[in-house]
Amino acid sequence: FIFFKKKEDIRPVLMNRNLVFIYLSAIPVLWHLWLYSYWAVDIIKDTGSTFMAAALTASFNAIAGLIGFPLGGWLSDQAIKSGRSRKWVLAVLTGVEALTIVGFAVYVMLGHKDPVMMAGILFVSGLFFFALQSVSHAFTAELAPAEHRGAAFGLWNLIAEIGALLSPVISGVIRDNSGGWGPAILLDAGLMTASCLFIVAIKTRPKTD
Repeated sequence: FIFFKKKEDIRPVLMNRNLVFIYLSAIPVLWHLWLYSYWAVDIIKDTGSTFMAAALTASFNAIAGLIGFPLGGWLSDQAIKSGRSRKWVLAVLTGVEALTIVGFAVYVMLGHKDPVMMAGILFVSGLFFFALQSVSHAFTAELAPAEHRGAAFGLWNLIAEIGALLSPVISGVIRDNSGGWGPAILLDAGLMTASCLFIVAIKTRPKTD
């Protein structure tokens, strides 16, 4: 509908190569958010924890947002103040996030069950994850023409929600077919790596305002 009916109205943010890449990079972000939001308690419970212990452990990922969101905003602002683009801040945060997801997948697949260790991994992963979201939003504003920023954010969310819709279902199917959560988490890591590559492919120049 947007492409055929609103194409001319939002052409500057719909046909922009850089913005399309950042929209696509957001699909794994929402995929990861809904994988952990929907299945984190079950993932930890499958290691042998009680429901309450699993819920408490999983909550450390969400608690990290209290630090991660403002931290990402601060790092984003520092990049601009130093005359650089937010691109590499976002790329590094996304790349490190992919590595933390791999670490969690390996920990689960090896059969380790220490809730303190899992809470620590989830907390660190959450720091990078929530921080990168702040930078992604700011970077979208940096790339979009000022008069079309609202439409750019709308497209960011619309396209990113593809990940939110697919993640709980596909991850659950993978878990049922494989007998464990490791493959689903590794898929999450692979998608986050793809997100990092989309960001790296964006062509931009440093901005000072």
